[in-house]
Amino acid sequence: MKNFPIFGKARQSAGAGFTLIELLVVVAIIGVLAAILVPAAGSMAKKARAIREVNAGRQIMAAYAACVDRLDQAVGASRGFVYAVSTMGITGARGDVDSAAKALVSRLRDAGAASTCVGIGISTAEQVREVLAYADGAIVGSALVKALTDGGVPAVAATAAALSAGTRR
Repeated sequence: MKNFPIFGKARQSAGAGFTLIELLVVVAIIGVLAAILVPAAGSMAKKARAIREVNAGRQIMAAYAACVDRLDQAVGASRGFVYAVSTMGITGARGDVDSAAKALVSRLRDAGAASTCVGIGISTAEQVREVLAYADGAIVGSALVKALTDGGVPAVAATAAALSAGTRR
């Protein structure tokens, strides 16, 4: 069998090289890897495009204390939805949703918001139900982070399932 040196004169002088069989095996392995990776890369590219389209939206937060001009700017700059901050103060789970959130959603709609979601302090299915009575969505953060910290992914799944009960009428 003929040897095919690949590392120049240093390898040739040592008499080392690869056999034709070894080269064919390497080519076959490369072909198999390409057959596996090329479709996967195409699938990943599709998923990346879909994620990019979702992330192309720009969500602007609006607080109740904002003046009308600021709400107009927030609505004009938003893509997708306006994030209505339900309460002034520190984020985190609360016992109830601030009544100012409903008024803020109304003010945002008056300013032209097509879609408004309320967040900050939402941690129960009842609060989700309450918010969905006047807003397009309820955003939950702290309750899910707490569930993850306390019980890992299974606790997050259980919390999300409990919260989703608030979406049923």
